[in-house]
Amino acid sequence: MSPLLQDLLQQAEQLSYEERLELIRGVAESLKSQPHQTSGKRKLSEFRGIAPNLLEGRDAQE
Repeated sequence: MSPLLQDLLQQAEQLSYEERLELIRGVAESLKSQPHQTSGKRKLSEFRGIAPNLLEGRDAQE
């Protein structure tokens, strides 16, 4: 967790229950208005099993 996020969470703890709900609503609304962005990077473990034949040196055309 980033230091900025930790700081924001600590600040949110000081808010009242109603203020926390309002904060959550505000964050949710801001997420709705922004397109989902991904970094484009993938973990190597996500590719496990995709091409076992290639990893073993087999030709897919055989």
